[in-house]
Amino acid sequence: LLWRRASHREQRYAAIEVLLAPAYREWLVADRLPLVEELVVSGAWWDYVDAIAINAVGTMLRTDPVRTAPVLRRWAADDDIWKRRTAILAQLKFKDATDERLLQDLSEPSLREREFFLRKGIGWVTVSLTSQIPVREKSLRTVVSGKFAQVGLLEMSTVHPGEEDYAQAEAVMERMGCSGLKDRAFGALSQGEQQKVLISRALMTRPYLMFLDEPCAGLDPGARESLLSALQELGRTSRSTALVYVTHHTEEILPAFEKTLVLKDGRVFRSGKTADVVTEGLLRDLYETPLTLRRSDGRYWTVGAEPEART
Repeated sequence: LLWRRASHREQRYAAIEVLLAPAYREWLVADRLPLVEELVVSGAWWDYVDAIAINAVGTMLRTDPVRTAPVLRRWAADDDIWKRRTAILAQLKFKDATDERLLQDLSEPSLREREFFLRKGIGWVTVSLTSQIPVREKSLRTVVSGKFAQVGLLEMSTVHPGEEDYAQAEAVMERMGCSGLKDRAFGALSQGEQQKVLISRALMTRPYLMFLDEPCAGLDPGARESLLSALQELGRTSRSTALVYVTHHTEEILPAFEKTLVLKDGRVFRSGKTADVVTEGLLRDLYETPLTLRRSDGRYWTVGAEPEART
C-alpha cells in the first residue's frame, strides 16, 4: 500500500527499505516475484529498480535459483527495459557464486540495445567502436559522450554536457592513466591510447557490468602491458563494476579476474576459478598440442613445450 499510494518519491524509497529490512528477509522468496515485477514496472527508474534487482531479486535467485532463473530469462527478453535491467543486475553481489551461463543468457538480448538505461548498466569496449568515433573529436569529449550513450559528441544537438560531466570525465581518465590525452584528437592517438579512452568512456555511466572484447588486439607489448596494468588497477579498486574480459591469450588473464570460462567450438569447455581452470592440461586439451604454462606474479604465460616434451 505504501508503494501504490505514494505521492512522493521518498515514500517509495521507504517502501523499498521495508521490503529489504532484515525482519522481512524470509518474505523474499520466488513466490513474491509477481509483486516484485509490479514494483519494477511501475517504478520504472534506475534508483528504484537497481536496489530491488540487486537486493530483493538477488536474494530470491540465491535462495531459489530453480524457480527464479526461468523468470529472469523471460524478463531478459521482455520489451520492458526495467525488467531486462533487473535480470542483468540480479547477480551483482554474487562474486564467486555468479552463474556465468545465466549471466550470459540474461545479458545477450540487450548487448545491441540502444536504450540508455540498459546501456548504462552494461559497458562495452571493442576495437570495432574505434572507427565510429569522429577522428577530430577531443578525447575528453569522447569520454563525456559515453555518459549519454552517444557516439560523436560533436554531432549531438539535444544534449548539452555540463561542468560536472566534464569533471567526471577528467576524473575517470585520471583513474585510467590517460588524463594527459584529454585535449588530443581521438584519431591522433595510438591504438593503446584509444583503448584507454574507450574504457574511460564506458566507465562514465558507472556500469555494473563491462565487456572488454579483446582490447589488447593489435597492441605492441609495451602498449598492451600499459593497458593491462590500468585494467588490473580498475579491477582491484572497483567495487561496483564487474569485468568480463575476452581474449585468446593466457598472459592477458590478470589476477583481478577471479573466474575463467573457456569456449571451444562455440560451447563451454571449462569454467571455474581461474587458478583451477588455467592449467597445462587445459592448453593440451584445448589446442591439442604440447604447450608449457608458466606462472609469474599472478599471470599465466604460454610458451612452446620443452624439446623433450615433443619427442
